[in-house]
Amino acid sequence: MTRDEAVSIIEDRLGQRGTTFDTQIITEMKAMQVQLERMPTLPWFLLYHDTSLVMVAETQTVTVPSGFLLEDDYSYMYVIDTDASSTTKRCVKGTYDELKGSSYFGTNKLPERFALQKKELYFFPTPDAAYSIDWFYYAADTVLSTNVTNEWLTEAPELLISKTGLKIARYLRNVDLIALFKEDYNEALALMWAQDEARRQAALDAYMGG
Repeated sequence: MTRDEAVSIIEDRLGQRGTTFDTQIITEMKAMQVQLERMPTLPWFLLYHDTSLVMVAETQTVTVPSGFLLEDDYSYMYVIDTDASSTTKRCVKGTYDELKGSSYFGTNKLPERFALQKKELYFFPTPDAAYSIDWFYYAADTVLSTNVTNEWLTEAPELLISKTGLKIARYLRNVDLIALFKEDYNEALALMWAQDEARRQAALDAYMGG
């Protein structure tokens, strides 16, 4: 589904108020996408596999990419030493205070731990070479500034449509529309999380015992 198709659906559900209302719908849709991407848990379709980040030798920090939202609870960051037969080592997250106060990380070498502070990744130990990073994280989706599609409109169109409609209906103070859009939003949200969990569990090697 494209942005303009979603706008047309919202316009119809609001009672055909005319195309002059479309600009407001688009503005609210972009704002609602930002709000959805600030949820404490994010859906599978925002996952991004990034292998482009590279550390700088003798520099402790790497700035997170501009679209970074959250780390993935189900995967780890890996550091790759391309000069040593592509040695790959898992890099585990910790708190800055815990890692900064550890005497174990006094010598610069291949990092084993990291902390996220605002928009900076702090590595411990400080890297002694330009190591590559292999990392899955949640990233912001394409902004609907033009008539394109994005992951929200592909995987969860009803969620973005109903959330946008709900916001507009609230400002129109239309009680009936608020109730309708709220019901649609709750159903779409529940469906998205059910799909997310199904994808997490599908084909897992389930077994009993330790």
